[in-house]
Amino acid sequence: MKKKLSIIIPFYGQNESDLAIPLRSINNQVSVDFAKIDVHLVNDGGKPINTDNLAIFANLDLHYHELHENVGPGMARQYGIDHSAGEYLMFVDADDYLNHSAALSSFFSATESDENAQVLRSKFIEQVPNGNGDLIEIIAGYDRNAVYACWIARKWLNKIKLRFISELRIYEDSYFIDLINNLTPGIKSIDDITYVYVFHEKSLSHVGKSVSSEFADTWVLSKYYELKFLSSRKSVPFLKDYLAAVLLQAYLRYEKFPPVDEEKFWSVLWKLMKKYAYLWEGFFAEMQLVANQESQMKNGEFYGVDTSNLRKFIKKCER
Repeated sequence: MKKKLSIIIPFYGQNESDLAIPLRSINNQVSVDFAKIDVHLVNDGGKPINTDNLAIFANLDLHYHELHENVGPGMARQYGIDHSAGEYLMFVDADDYLNHSAALSSFFSATESDENAQVLRSKFIEQVPNGNGDLIEIIAGYDRNAVYACWIARKWLNKIKLRFISELRIYEDSYFIDLINNLTPGIKSIDDITYVYVFHEKSLSHVGKSVSSEFADTWVLSKYYELKFLSSRKSVPFLKDYLAAVLLQAYLRYEKFPPVDEEKFWSVLWKLMKKYAYLWEGFFAEMQLVANQESQMKNGEFYGVDTSNLRKFIKKCER
C-alpha cells in the first residue's frame, strides 16, 4: 500500500529506551490505518542500536538507517526524506512525543478535507523548567518557526526544490522552515494540540542566549543561504523586503545576544551584504518603526532591546 505519511526521527546518542518514548506515542495512535504510515529512525553517526528491542511496537512499519558519520540533524532528516516515500512528511525529535492518541488522526482528517494541502501545522505543548528543578507544560500554540508539529507534502518540497543543506548544522531547521513559510501560499492550521516538545538541558534550542551569542555568525549564514535559495527562483517579489527584514533581525539579535566572536559575525554579514547589494536600497524609516515595536512588545523575543543604534548598525553593514 502507498504510504500517506512518513515519520522521520533523527537521533544521536539515544538508546532503545529513549526512542521508545516517541515510538510508543506513535504506536498507540487510534483511528488511523497503520498500513499508510512508516517510521524512519535515522542514527546520525551514534552508537548502533538493537532494533529487535523495538519489535514491541507492532503497529509500526519501522525502518532503521545508520549513518557512518555525524552529519547533523538537518542532513539526517534529509536522509530520511530521501529514503522514504510517504505522501506527507512529519519530523519528530527523539526527545519528543505525540500529545494524545488521536494526534495523527487530526492530520489525516485535515488532508481528507483538503487533498491539496501543502503544509499542515498544529498546536503543541512545550516543557519548560520552573526554576525549582521541575518541569511544567505550557500550551505554546502554533510555532511557525518549528519543523515539528506539522506535515509537509513531499510533492510540494519537490516542486520548490527545497532540501536541508550540509552547510548548516545549527539553524538548519530555521533555514528550512523559513523558506517553507515564505514560499507556501496557504498553510493549513489544525486546531489540536498534537505534539509535546520536551525540555532537554543539553539541547541547543534550550541553551538559549549562550548559543545565540556563540553562533551569531551561523545565524547570519543561514540567512545568506535563504537569500541564495530565494534569489535562484525566477519570481520572488519580496526579496528586497526580505533583505531588510534580515538586517533588522540581525540588529535585534546583535543587541540581545552579543556575538562571542564579533569578527566572524561581521565577516559573514558583510559577505551577505556584498552578495546581495543589488537588493539593498538603504535605510528607511519603517525599519526604525518596526524595531521600536519589537522592543515594546512585552511578550516578544526582543522586548526591552535598545533600538537607538539601528541606523549606526545599518551604516556599518553598508561599509
